[in-house]
Amino acid sequence: MLLSAACGSDDDEPLFVTMQERSLTADGWQDAGGGCMVVFDESDGSAESSSGSAGSGAIIDGGLPPSPLSVFRSTTAQGLRVVVTSDAQALAIKIFTREFLESGEIDRFEVTTPDGVRHQFAHRGSHECETDIDLFDE
Repeated sequence: MLLSAACGSDDDEPLFVTMQERSLTADGWQDAGGGCMVVFDESDGSAESSSGSAGSGAIIDGGLPPSPLSVFRSTTAQGLRVVVTSDAQALAIKIFTREFLESGEIDRFEVTTPDGVRHQFAHRGSHECETDIDLFDE
């Protein structure tokens, strides 16, 4: 799914994405992590190019066993690519363009792993790293 919104850009400022994940347990939705990363930084004349992955493997309060979930994020010249997999099966593939990230809109999506565990993800772009917010409450 390609997300896009018309919006001007300021190429001299880095463009970050704030991301959060939560998992449904017997006690309700539990925080499963999050963070912030640079997607575009052309102030030095180059675009960012990086990748990362994370897995939900800890037992969460509520007694659910770990879910075999992996999240891969990579930046390209077009934007941020997010791939969520479980047991080598793609559950979601998202591409966030520069225009979408500059819009400040929040994208939320949900996946269910083969073992029935539900996970929600939220992403929002900004020109600063926002780690003190809850993207699920906004």
